[in-house]
Amino acid sequence: MSLAYKSSTFTHKMEDCEGKTILYNSLSGTIIRFDNQYDNVLNEILNKNQYDDSEICKQLIAAKILIPFDFNESDYINKLRDDLINNNETLDILIYPTESCNLRCRYCWENFKKNDMERQIEESVIAFLEKHVPKYKRLYIKWFGGEPLLNVSAIKRIMKSSIEICRSNGVILSSSITTNGYLLTHEMVSHLIKHKIYEYQVTIDGLKEDHDKMRVMPNGDGSFDVIVKNLMTIKKEVTNKLLRILIRTNFNEGNINRIHEYAKLYIDLFGGDNRFSAYWNAVQDWGGNAVHDVGNMLIDNYDKTMINIIAEKYNIPMIIENSLLNPGGYACYAGKRNSYIFGSDGLVYKCPQKIYDDYNKVGRLDINGELVLEKHKYEEWVLPTTEEKCNTCILRPSCLSARCPKRKFTKQECQLKIEQLERAILTFANNKYNYIEFK
Repeated sequence: MSLAYKSSTFTHKMEDCEGKTILYNSLSGTIIRFDNQYDNVLNEILNKNQYDDSEICKQLIAAKILIPFDFNESDYINKLRDDLINNNETLDILIYPTESCNLRCRYCWENFKKNDMERQIEESVIAFLEKHVPKYKRLYIKWFGGEPLLNVSAIKRIMKSSIEICRSNGVILSSSITTNGYLLTHEMVSHLIKHKIYEYQVTIDGLKEDHDKMRVMPNGDGSFDVIVKNLMTIKKEVTNKLLRILIRTNFNEGNINRIHEYAKLYIDLFGGDNRFSAYWNAVQDWGGNAVHDVGNMLIDNYDKTMINIIAEKYNIPMIIENSLLNPGGYACYAGKRNSYIFGSDGLVYKCPQKIYDDYNKVGRLDINGELVLEKHKYEEWVLPTTEEKCNTCILRPSCLSARCPKRKFTKQECQLKIEQLERAILTFANNKYNYIEFK
């Protein structure tokens, strides 16, 4: 080879349950698994710097497990970080058409003191899009709440304008909505599809008895039956192939022991339709006061990869967080310069979980659609801070010191453990994510 190579600092070596060697590199996000017959060859390559033109060496170089001797990994990571934070191709907007809600989920952080977005604020949002969308290649609008479907009229009006703006300027438009599903009838979905909203996230928190304890109406009634009926009707009546519905499930100490039973229910309800997929999480303290009433139900030392592995046993199509292993994929959108949250009253935020905290209120939209930012607050969100332990962390290329920008304000420690990483590697390898195998 014409270049001298060295082993990357950001390679993790481990064994799977069969004793095979797995190499994962976080600069590339690539996983390579080797049968035992390659043990000696790998040892020669990685420990004795013996490189040749073999297929193994070529793959190790492509995966950045081997890097040119003059390759500066720190400079490479810093460039990834700067490119991600300063991305000028995508405008990422999250909008609250209302901050009211028709449920009172027992772990929700919101206080529901603000109501529907007024028409004047809608016009400010549209004016903002008219001014700024032409600068970008893509516009991504996320609808959030409260329960956004309580003000579906605002969604339709803003989406109608967004479609026209993007079409006129050759900009790609994508849109998604997070909804509790109670109002998500098949007629509603059909209308929203006409307004280019194809992606939906709906929460079902386990079996009916478990869901109805956590996701309740203001009068205490459960919501499971209505939500599941809506989803089943959508599955049957809405034939659009672009439709994607992510079923989110939040586990807690009360329902985690019934996860296998719930997995079977999921297959019964949504199996056979590849438009449905799953995302399993654990109830955590996301802020607010309500969660304190269920504090004893929070799962200690939560590790998402554990429940993902269970889902895989039942062949449930998971939106598993391959972002954990993907370069830049674990960086939060709150740390990106071209990412904004518009509240129902026109306030501008960076993080949807902290909309009541002053440090998160970075500005407002004026009547002409201009962003009036408090620059010192805004800059705090988008300027990454690298802690000392980040420099040697295997996942530094993934989070780019921007995994959760609010930790600057909350002083929360990073909790990532090597055991969690290894379980994630095994999970993603089994799902053939960016995965190569030498047999």
